[in-house]
Amino acid sequence: ALDAGLEHADRLAALSPHALSRIKKLIAKAGDATLEQHLLDERESFVACLHHDDGGEAIAAFLEKRTARFD
Repeated sequence: ALDAGLEHADRLAALSPHALSRIKKLIAKAGDATLEQHLLDERESFVACLHHDDGGEAIAAFLEKRTARFD
């Protein structure tokens, strides 16, 4: 279990901290929001992540066929 947990933690650590933060906020609010409101919040979050520096890095890394490096 420890090895699996550490592998999962490593995968999460390689992701955009900004995107992970927004995902956690969406999950926290999901139980209290209507589906319509949640989908609006998700769209807003997606656009915010896309326009964040991490979004630019992710797109550049994809186009350059390399691993993204988030600061």
